[in-house]
Formats: sequence, C-alpha cells, structure tokens
Amino acid sequence: MDADEYEQYTGLPMPKAVGATVQEALDKYLKDVEAANEQHEHELTNGVPKRRSAIEFTGIKVDVSNEDQKLMIDLTNHAIEKWLPVCMLHARDACTEVEKQSPTADKEEETGKDVADLHLNATHHVTLFYYGLHDSHEQLEDPRIKDAYEELQYLDPESSKLLEALTPYEFAVAIFYRYFYKIRFPFDRRKTKHVEDADATPLNEVNMILRHVVFVPGVVMCATAHLGKPLVALPSPDGKLGPYDDYDDGGVITMDEFIKECGGAQAIMLEEDHCTHVTLGVTKAYKPVVSNNICQGIRDYLTYVKVQIRCGKEKEGLFIKKVMQDEQACDMDPRELIECLEIYGAGFSRYKFAKPNIVELAPAIAYEEDEVMLMEHAECSVLETSVKKEESILQHCYKDTMCFVSEDKKCIFIKHLPISRSVGHAGGKEKDDWVVDAYLCALDKPVTGKIQFYASA
Repeated sequence: MDADEYEQYTGLPMPKAVGATVQEALDKYLKDVEAANEQHEHELTNGVPKRRSAIEFTGIKVDVSNEDQKLMIDLTNHAIEKWLPVCMLHARDACTEVEKQSPTADKEEETGKDVADLHLNATHHVTLFYYGLHDSHEQLEDPRIKDAYEELQYLDPESSKLLEALTPYEFAVAIFYRYFYKIRFPFDRRKTKHVEDADATPLNEVNMILRHVVFVPGVVMCATAHLGKPLVALPSPDGKLGPYDDYDDGGVITMDEFIKECGGAQAIMLEEDHCTHVTLGVTKAYKPVVSNNICQGIRDYLTYVKVQIRCGKEKEGLFIKKVMQDEQACDMDPRELIECLEIYGAGFSRYKFAKPNIVELAPAIAYEEDEVMLMEHAECSVLETSVKKEESILQHCYKDTMCFVSEDKKCIFIKHLPISRSVGHAGGKEKDDWVVDAYLCALDKPVTGKIQFYASA
C-alpha cells in the first residue's frame, strides 16, 4: 500500500512527522515572550488586577539538539512508511462493516483530517508540577494551614509575593522542591545554605532514558521519559482539600515517611496522574499539555491489557497482532506488549489527604532550612494515607482498538485509541473523549536533565 492507496482507503493523507527548524521555533518563542511582556505592561498601565506567580511550573530541563529532533522525525517517518501500510491491510481485513461505519471512525477522521505541520519546541523539559492560580480561601479555613500561613508572614518580599500568588499548598510544594533538590527560585539571589551549591550539586540532576517517540498525526510528537529514580506522587493543585469521592482511607502514618522517601533526592516528586515525557512539538490547534493526555491514554490502554491478563481474559476484548517482515501477521501474546512498552509516570497519590500536613511543615524550611525542626514536626504530623477506589475499566471502550507490533518490537501502531481530554480519568469514561491513532518508535536515548523552577512568561 503506497500513500495514494492509503488515502483512498482511509480518506486521510498518509501521516508524516514534519516540523519547523529549531531557529524558527526559537524565533516564535521569543515573539511569544515579547507579546506576554507587552500584555503584562498593558495590564499594569490599565489597572487590570491579575495575580501572577514568579514560577509557572517545576520541571526537568532536557537538551534535545537539532540533530536529535531530525533523528526522531526521520525514525517516525521511516516506521510509518515501512509498517503502516501492512498494518492497515490487516486492520481492514479485521474490521466488520459495522465497525467501519461506527462513530469511532467519524471521530478519528475529525481528528486526523488536517495533518498539519508540527511546530517544534525551542526548549525541552519534563513537567513535574504545574502551579495554578486557585483561590486560597478554602485552604485557609483549615486551622493547620492557617497557623502555618501566619508563620510564613516574615519571608523576604519576593517570597511573600510568591506566597500571595499561590495557594498555601502550592507554595509548600515549591519550598519542598527547593529543599530536596537544592534549586533556587528565579528571583533568589541569596547565598544561603540551600542555594549556594545549586549548580554544582548532583541532587537536581536526573538521569533518564527517552524510551519511545510518540506521534499522533495532526496533534503532537513527544518522547516518553523513564527517570532513573522512583516517583512520589503529589496531590494535584486543585485548590481544594477534599473530600475526594474516588479515594478511601489507607491507614495512619506520620509525615517523616514522606521526608525519608524524598530526602537526599532519592525520589522525584511528580504531580499525580502525570506521565514523564518531553514534548517535541505540536500543531497549531493544540497546546503542549495535550502530550500528557496522549501518554496517559496509552498508559490506560496498557492498564486494560494488564487487567485482561490478570483475569485470564487475554483472548477477550484484545486485538494485538505481531507484524512480520514478510507482511504476514499473527496473534501476539499481550504479555509481550507489556514487556516492550511502558509509560513511566505517577498514578494516584497516597498523600491525597496530606495537603495540610505538607503546608504545616513548610515554615521549618522556608527560612533557614532547620532540618532538625523539620523532622521533629514531621514525626508529629499524623495523616491518613489514601487508597484509590478500584475502577472498572469498561471493555467496550477498547472494542475498536487495534494494536500492531513490528517483528523486532521497535515500532508499535495503536489504532482507535481512546484519549480523555481530562487528566486523571481512564479512557472511555469521560464525555470529552476522542479517538486517535498513535505511532510509537523505540528510541532508547540516555540523557541527563536538571530539575529547576520555570519562570512565568
């Protein structure tokens, strides 16, 4: 099947990963920054009240060269040209007339009709925790948070502005990132214990492997990142303290477990329900955050496969084929897919109920980083851990999903993959789901990154 035959069968152009040059991406980035600064000045001169945080998110800076990006694009194009026609032939043979006319096919056509160029990112990072601008009112009603907030009233002017812009919980998370990984705020110029060796210390360095390139035509290209350290899932910064209906109590612990878990940068703190990845580029219709939804959708599908295996139903509701060099295809043991594909990330947080506990520890390290005081307070800070209620993954969500794996397991094509536009929900459970085709190519590129705060534009 050549490109013309593919388009005749699917009604879509054969997908290709193309992109702007790094210089064009950099020029666009600088224009966006300039536009943001002009907007900020306009708001100041016109008296528009708007809270602004000095930091937008915490992430791991990763250097991806022009050559690396070209390699990834070429790798994806080569895989699509070699394997997609064969996969489409076998997919066509497997489809029933009902499936061909199902709403799923319409959704896919709507997503993939405009296979636009990818606008490459000028800089690259793994997002760890995004700071929103939620209202602090609900959190300040908690007595523990209110007391800790009062203790934080003697910060330097810039830190005080940050405290005012963020919720108490978000501010505490930022303080713990600074403490565990010895990084500095963008405005921090003090030569104190926690920042003086920030550039030299290995505590903010993270070794990782860019495992797979993920390409969704007309949407995004990204690379999954397997970090060389375990992850500690943090509650999402939703501005709330609960209750959370999806969680049950999991037992009583003290917060010194949290300190020991992350201390010495032994683990990486990551917002719950997030996958570690590097966004390489998106089309003009999407924002980079969509890459997390795509990775999470693949992760949800793999969870479904694992559930089917665990229940002894691997031959029910799964379409997984191995495609051979001679263009033949055979059934693939789902366990082989699990062995060759993993999306690294954080699931639910067992500290879901611990937001007040995290905040009440912040004053101990917000000023002089009193480690003795921190541990004393942590040992006295009691909380109920959280356990996510077991969700049933509906089989009909994946009734049209097909997975093809090349004989060497370096290329994977997942057709009709449900993706949730809302982070934290399994595919097929939300009204805002849509369906995409995802192409994955093995990359296995080791890189080293540094944890840092990213300033707001």
